[in-house]
Amino acid sequence: MELDPPQGGLFDFFVQPFTPGLRAGLDLAAATPTQELADEIALLPRRTRDRPRLRELADGTSTGRNLFANDTLRYFDSSLTALWPQMQAAAAAERALPAETLLSGGVDAMLATLVPG
Repeated sequence: MELDPPQGGLFDFFVQPFTPGLRAGLDLAAATPTQELADEIALLPRRTRDRPRLRELADGTSTGRNLFANDTLRYFDSSLTALWPQMQAAAAAERALPAETLLSGGVDAMLATLVPG
């Protein structure tokens, strides 16, 4: 499925930051209310949003929701699984620096390290 919004980034329904794993996040994303799915998919170019798989997802059918979850899992397995340990390590290292700065210098020191953009 092509779920690349023209403005860049990810659709809100696709971002599930507080889930313990990929499957749990996909389950939450697949449970997104149909109107929200339709509204976000409507932002895609017509040639993309009119594809049968995206129509199924925009209509909120169980087939569309299952295709979305299964396609995402297949993509993860084929493209990210081998890199996932390094990605997790990099994310942990990225989180460690602000945490250490917070502990050693306080809130002001940590906030001073944040750069917009």
